[in-house]
Amino acid sequence: QVEGSDAILKMYVRDKTQDSGWHLIVATDAYIGQRGLGKEKEGDLKTPTGEFNVTQAFGKQWNPGTTLKYIYIDNNTYACDEDCKYYNQIIDTKKTKHKCKGEHLIDYIPQYNYALCIDYNPYNVFPQGSNIFIHVKGERAYTAGCIAVDEQSMITILQNATKKTKVIISESSQSEE
Repeated sequence: QVEGSDAILKMYVRDKTQDSGWHLIVATDAYIGQRGLGKEKEGDLKTPTGEFNVTQAFGKQWNPGTTLKYIYIDNNTYACDEDCKYYNQIIDTKKTKHKCKGEHLIDYIPQYNYALCIDYNPYNVFPQGSNIFIHVKGERAYTAGCIAVDEQSMITILQNATKKTKVIISESSQSEE
């Protein structure tokens, strides 16, 4: 295990019948960036901290039931991480005619069987960091900055995520576990 890459992901939905107003629907082990938290720039292998909105979902597998915009990825789908007008965006190179050097999403199976995009770096400023997703765990016990969970948890997250979903990434004290 790489130091600093262990995490816990919890997802709550509003439930006014609960005293807290929230109902826990997912609590699972997760992996974060190889170098832990505190993303500052492209390629630093860190996961950003803060509060984020979800923007859309994508995957190699068909939409598992999310109401968010869902992109079915194919051989033309890339996540751009180079200095260009498509930085920090998922593009279809057949439509854009851009020869993207970023992540060829279809190559990352099972990671991108299902994924959720968050609005880290919403103005797509290079090189502040790009393409931060919540996605399925791969063979490594860390990510390049995303958050990775088991596939069934990812499906549950997508089925419950809406345009109002907030993602909060923060350090947590041991006493909170």
